[in-house]
Amino acid sequence: MAGFKRREGDLQHGGAGGQQAGGATYQRIDQMVWSQAQRHPQRWALCTPERSLRYAELAAYMADVRARAQACGWGAGDKVALWLDNRWDALPELLGWLYAGLAVAPLNPRWTAAEQEQVLSALQPAVVTWPSASSVAGRQRADAGQGTCSTGTRLDTGWCWQPYGAGAEHVPEDVFYIGYTSGTTGQPKGIRRTHASWLCSFPAMTKEFALSPGARILVPGPLCYSASLIAALHAFALGGTAEIHARFDAEYVSRRLASGEVDAVFLVPALYRDLVEWQSGAGVCTQPVCMITAGDKMPARLKQQLFAVFPQARLYEYYGTSETGFVTVLPAADQWRKPESVGRVFATAELRVLDGEIQVRSRMGFCGYEGPHARELEARVERGDGWRATGDCGWLDAEGYLYLTGRSEERLVVGGVNVYPRELEQVLERHPAVREVAVIGVPDQRLGEVPVACVVWWNEAAEGELSAYLAATLAPFKRPRVIWSVPALPRNAAGKVVKRALVQAYLAQAAGWSGQIGRKN
Repeated sequence: MAGFKRREGDLQHGGAGGQQAGGATYQRIDQMVWSQAQRHPQRWALCTPERSLRYAELAAYMADVRARAQACGWGAGDKVALWLDNRWDALPELLGWLYAGLAVAPLNPRWTAAEQEQVLSALQPAVVTWPSASSVAGRQRADAGQGTCSTGTRLDTGWCWQPYGAGAEHVPEDVFYIGYTSGTTGQPKGIRRTHASWLCSFPAMTKEFALSPGARILVPGPLCYSASLIAALHAFALGGTAEIHARFDAEYVSRRLASGEVDAVFLVPALYRDLVEWQSGAGVCTQPVCMITAGDKMPARLKQQLFAVFPQARLYEYYGTSETGFVTVLPAADQWRKPESVGRVFATAELRVLDGEIQVRSRMGFCGYEGPHARELEARVERGDGWRATGDCGWLDAEGYLYLTGRSEERLVVGGVNVYPRELEQVLERHPAVREVAVIGVPDQRLGEVPVACVVWWNEAAEGELSAYLAATLAPFKRPRVIWSVPALPRNAAGKVVKRALVQAYLAQAAGWSGQIGRKN
């Protein structure tokens, strides 16, 4: 065993099992929102530049979706694939399907049609829903061959639905969310989450981020990522307001923070960098605001720049995974005392490091994977007695603060989003001009790290073709930022590619090293 291990319970925080308010314990997230509508019907629940909804209006929207879903025979145990962008009605649509009893699987608007169909084929939802055909999402759904508004049914809410996987296997009724992420084998993995796992996360978040009832939380990042989605739903847990933006705009976010109307904001570090650059030209913002970040480690230099333009901000940095939920938090008071740490254990969770492997035991985690290979995948993370591996390596200091040292299975974090090299390699290998390829991660000032494709060519003249192929096959955040031509891939005695050598050679050449392992195209 390496690193530091506390005795069982030493790193555990107490906490209630569900979200509680006014003496009531919620069993479902939609029940929580409905209860807030009964208690605060005229309070703003959701605000966007397009349109805003009070809690009473949000509840009415949910009831409308539920009635239509039930009329079609869909309910508990069924799955719905929902095109989840940051439209004003996307979150109400999601909540409506939850109210109808279905489990929601968000579809990422940045996926290509091929990536979307890969997920749908594996998921086999009972129904697929997307915005009207006038939107980009609607056109892409039509391009994917699953129907348009002329063949689907138009809801009064402005969304369309179409039956997809009739007779597909149901999920347990307590599962509300199936979030998809890329697997290390290149196949997307569906992460099942129960209502209880997020309901018990909300009071822990409230405690750790020191938020008050009725707080207004600004979430300008994409809701199709669980970190943004749980931040928005946390506002409803507080009986507060979720403020959603269609897309991140540093100037708009800056104005909202300067207004004094926002209590908290959630952004990944890459977006905080963009915000800092804009604010540096706009002047200092003296409004007190809670700033929350996750998805990647925020560099100390960026923190310094952030506090220079937001001197009254309280910064909370947390670390977690899709499988384990919240793991650690670096509170505002520890930002300079432990700048390189990802923090101490999150409320209600337990944490240990065995032989460098970070393991967590928590009720905030997932309840398994989706799909035929679920048990095999679960065996890779389960460590017995409720403990699960995060997939990362690290160590604990004497005070129980966690430090990350690397990622198992070569996962990259590009601007707070997980990208897996093997998925990119499999796409590249399918192109006839590519003989061999290895994808590595290299540091990037804005995004943390970015993928670089090291290619051994059959036909190097087809590089332009390859770029067009990648644009049609991979979402923008997954595409290699550089196609680097190399004469051969370095391998060890077992025949495995030594990616460390590729990274070192690439960085040396990028810095002007005169040696030549390949060339940057």
